[in-house]
Amino acid sequence: CPAGSSRPLVVQPRYYATSSPSAHVRGANLTSAQALCPPGSYCIDGIKYACPAGRYGNVQGEVDPLCSGVCEEGFYCPEGSTRPTQIEC
Repeated sequence: CPAGSSRPLVVQPRYYATSSPSAHVRGANLTSAQALCPPGSYCIDGIKYACPAGRYGNVQGEVDPLCSGVCEEGFYCPEGSTRPTQIEC
């Protein structure tokens, strides 16, 4: 629970739980703290996932598992990449 509260928070869309979830009520992820999903990842139901290899995520609060897009030709994007030109081939 957040400081001064007796109830956990429901994790908001575009955010992820920063502490262990304390409960699941009808699919709602509850926690004591949350953070905006960082670039290179996407967040669904309070859980943060890395953008898949071959794709990149350059915005905060991403919710699409395909992230921002496909890496540019001639470049490789490992899991969690933040640029379409992450590593030159």
